[in-house]
Amino acid sequence: MVVRVLGKVWLTGLLCLGLVVGLLGAAPPVAVGTHGDDADVDFEASYSACVGAATESFGFEDTVGSFAEEAIDCLAHYGITTGRSPTMF
Repeated sequence: MVVRVLGKVWLTGLLCLGLVVGLLGAAPPVAVGTHGDDADVDFEASYSACVGAATESFGFEDTVGSFAEEAIDCLAHYGITTGRSPTMF
């Protein structure tokens, strides 16, 4: 009786291991930002959260003209960043 129970436990464990190995090996990993073998594909966002009021200046004087001005204003609009003062980022 004990041999039968241990045999079933062993067999169940072996089947589970085979299932996990099979699932892990089912699809090769693809690097983030690539599309299969074509690593030159450039992905652009379809939507943006920075629309409407989020595109308005938040009042940081030190970011005016910066390459990151729009992104900083958007983050400040949603409360993700507050800056050092109302006029300084």
